[in-house]
Amino acid sequence: MLGLCLITNFNGSALSLANAVKGYKPLGVDYSRSFLATETYARLFGAGFLVVGGSIAVTSFLGLWET
Repeated sequence: MLGLCLITNFNGSALSLANAVKGYKPLGVDYSRSFLATETYARLFGAGFLVVGGSIAVTSFLGLWET
C-alpha cells in the first residue's frame, strides 16, 4: 500500500516525503537541494516498494496454488 500511495501521491504523500527529506539533516548533511528531496524520487521509491510487495504477493499466491 505504501508504494501505491507514493506513486499516486495519495493525500500528498509523495510531496510530504520529499518535504520530510528536505527538513531532516542526518549527521549534519543537508539533502534539501538533492535529487533525494524531490517528489519524483519519492514516487520512484514508491515504485520500488510496489515491485517488491507485488513480487512477494505473486510468489506467495503461486506457492499456495501449487500445494
